[in-house]
Amino acid sequence: MILLQQYCDNLVHQYILDRLNKDKNFDLEEVAKDYEILEEKAHLCSINEKKSDKCELIINAMKAAEYMERHIGEHFIARVLSVDNKGLSIQLQNLIDGRIKINDLDVPYRFDQDSMSLQSLASDECFCYGDLIDVYVVDASKKDKTISFKVSSIIEKNTLARKSFKSKSDKSCYNKVYRKEKK
Repeated sequence: MILLQQYCDNLVHQYILDRLNKDKNFDLEEVAKDYEILEEKAHLCSINEKKSDKCELIINAMKAAEYMERHIGEHFIARVLSVDNKGLSIQLQNLIDGRIKINDLDVPYRFDQDSMSLQSLASDECFCYGDLIDVYVVDASKKDKTISFKVSSIIEKNTLARKSFKSKSDKSCYNKVYRKEKK
């Protein structure tokens, strides 16, 4: 990708240098013709750069899955990067990113938009961004470019996130965790 970006930059720089070295008097018809050629080349560069970015993401996912295939069943510490109605996005300490689907959690959870958390329907447990959790690798496939995780336990709750999402609802993650601590 770096080479592709350098090529695009060099195209424009080379054109400017050529024009300056060629002739100080610019012929507008010639510049207009050059502009059309440069515009077409820039468009092709843009298309190829998007393809390159997509390829890089696919290869990164494949290599991460390949690495994690050797660690199936092992436990890792992960940070919750985001929470949505589909589950948790996490990042391991070794910088491998993953996703835990809401259906893959042991008990039913619901997403609370106000506190941006997943709240257990069976207990007072909840997940919020920034939480430190213990996860283990259930499956990894280089071929499918996927890694499956399960949560073992919550190691550390992100207290700042919970305090910033104070909700009026007694079902909020903040109220479940902090009203108990204050008593």
